[in-house]
Amino acid sequence: MHNIIITYFGYILGVVLPIPLLIWNIPRNPLYGVRIPKSYASDENWKLINTYGAKVLIFWGFLCIITTFILNMYVQNFQHIFYLSHF
Repeated sequence: MHNIIITYFGYILGVVLPIPLLIWNIPRNPLYGVRIPKSYASDENWKLINTYGAKVLIFWGFLCIITTFILNMYVQNFQHIFYLSHF
């Protein structure tokens, strides 16, 4: 049960952390955002690439949360299967 809570926490962070990239105009910086050479080319590229990246991260975060929830509900010994899949 403890592993599932940590897994959900990680997925929730993956959904929450990109939200500022969608809501606010985060300026170019070396710490936060999609940092590829093309995104540093201009402010417009930075905004477009980071908006797209935030949408992708949020989508995959929700998909992972839903998948983990379904597997946890319907597959017995989900933690055992999850543990074995890493080896």
